[in-house]
Amino acid sequence: MPQRRTIDLGGTNCYLIGDDEGFVLIDTGLPHSRAQLLETLDKAGCHPADLRLIVLTHGDIDHSGNAAYLRGRFGAPIAMHSGDTAMCLSDGETRERDARPPDDFPKVLYLWLVASVFRYFARKLLRREAFEPFSPDILLSDGEDLRQYGLAAIAYHTPGHSKGSISLLTPGGDLYCGDHFAQVWGHVIGARDDSDFPSTSDKLRALRIRMVYPGHGEPFSPDRTKLWLA
Repeated sequence: MPQRRTIDLGGTNCYLIGDDEGFVLIDTGLPHSRAQLLETLDKAGCHPADLRLIVLTHGDIDHSGNAAYLRGRFGAPIAMHSGDTAMCLSDGETRERDARPPDDFPKVLYLWLVASVFRYFARKLLRREAFEPFSPDILLSDGEDLRQYGLAAIAYHTPGHSKGSISLLTPGGDLYCGDHFAQVWGHVIGARDDSDFPSTSDKLRALRIRMVYPGHGEPFSPDRTKLWLA
């Protein structure tokens, strides 16, 4: 049975899933967190040639920041949706962004949002490792089965946080959703549907989900969101 290890890189979650055949890494953290990530991979027994695949839930730098480096060191291909490749070819940051908070964003979390922005720019000024632009090796399509790449999961295109956001659903009902959902200070918040892809919420609502593993914060059961209570 696959084993999951959550890697918290200063508030951004990466997920290492391993079995007897090797490992798959979901997201890679910011460049400045590279040493911590490498140490965790080593302790988990994930060495060069053991990492079969790197999956990016989206292209933002806090999720894609070490993808190119890991590909070079471990030899693992990078898989993501084509909707976010443009920012990965530049700086992992430059893209159209919806500045509006989610509809269910509690007022108390505006303090967290301000603090997050401050921390981000502080890390950007202090980090030593630079973002390495890259082109993905595998472009994932909606509904694609990832077992051919070593991960028992289906990739669903779930734009909202970004044009190319994806969520991965395992046979056991675990949803790795990137930044489509987050849990902050005990509050679960969700991204708005993208105006160009208004069916994301309906798509997620139709899935049988046991537990949600977000890009930020602790995992939570789907009944914590209004989406699955509708």
